[in-house]
Amino acid sequence: MQINVNEEMNIKEIRTKMYLSQKNFAKEIGVSLGTVSSWEQGKRNPNITQQGKIVALCKRNNIEI
Repeated sequence: MQINVNEEMNIKEIRTKMYLSQKNFAKEIGVSLGTVSSWEQGKRNPNITQQGKIVALCKRNNIEI
């Protein structure tokens, strides 16, 4: 199932709920710091694989999307 990132997934909100820096969040997801920054600025969106990793990370940390 693909998540509509613009409507359902606020990357910065998710990241800050986990008390992670952009650098540490990027490491957890397996992307670069620049990628996370681009997501948070609305320049890019996570692809389906990245979305899945974000959802899994949220589940492990009991964060609701």
